[in-house]
Amino acid sequence: MTHSSNPRRIEIVATGEELLMGKTIDTNSAHVAQQVAKVGFAVNRVTLVGDTEDDIADALEKALARTGLVVVTGGLGPTDDDRTRFAAARVFDRKIITSNPSLNRLKERWASVGREMPESNVRQAQFPSDAEIWQNMMGTADGFRCVGMDGKEGIGEACFMPGVPFELEDMTERYVLPWLRSKGGDAQVRSHMVRLFGLPESKVQEILGRDWPAADSGVSLIYGAAFPEIKLTLSTRADDAETADRLLGEATHYVREKIGDKIFSEDGKTLAETVADYLTRAGKTIALAESCTGGMIAAALTDVPGS
Repeated sequence: MTHSSNPRRIEIVATGEELLMGKTIDTNSAHVAQQVAKVGFAVNRVTLVGDTEDDIADALEKALARTGLVVVTGGLGPTDDDRTRFAAARVFDRKIITSNPSLNRLKERWASVGREMPESNVRQAQFPSDAEIWQNMMGTADGFRCVGMDGKEGIGEACFMPGVPFELEDMTERYVLPWLRSKGGDAQVRSHMVRLFGLPESKVQEILGRDWPAADSGVSLIYGAAFPEIKLTLSTRADDAETADRLLGEATHYVREKIGDKIFSEDGKTLAETVADYLTRAGKTIALAESCTGGMIAAALTDVPGS
């Protein structure tokens, strides 16, 4: 559910056989989704594909058809299985060319550690023609952005970033967010999390869903169960900060009215952290003798720093 200013939708295509095999967790897509939400965009779908050019091109083409704006991660390295740039060239109907500025930066980087650049690394300076090159300030694989034109007019835009997390995170802040702002983003986004204990998730949904007043105004409610607590995240977007704050405040007030006696935290603290804080403030200690819980309560409390 959204407010009057519906969030623009983008898709993510994450490449790499290691993702499909479960050897690497796709944290990059989660990071991109969190960051683009700050400028009023929402991720519509995340597609994981392997390293083959055909699979990447197919996923990219379908994502562009659905949303017109796509973020692609991974596959920009120097080895034979790094095929993302070639898939991009195929989809956007471009030739692959070598960027001399990128190539020179690569050579300088290798020279700075006293080594000659391997010939295979030239691939990292190759891009689809007419691509806007995004310099990688943290590594060797520059990113790039392609826009449909000529025979591919109207297919949309896509940006391509390396899969190394800290490189992608820097590039997202440096290039992706400004790009999305230029596409009409930057709506005001607000969210608030409450944590509660003592009700099953289904019962919470039943209580709040009977006449959820925020539905028409565009406040969404996301449920998350992580034993022994329930997390509720309220989120909204609006054209201005005042409206976003008001909508979120009204929805939060409603939640407090309905289940306030079950809420133990609105500042991000877990149940164990909340209990530990209470004991510390009260100058109390706690002794536990557990059987059926197998020491879980004691473990949760002792995991809290300073407890």
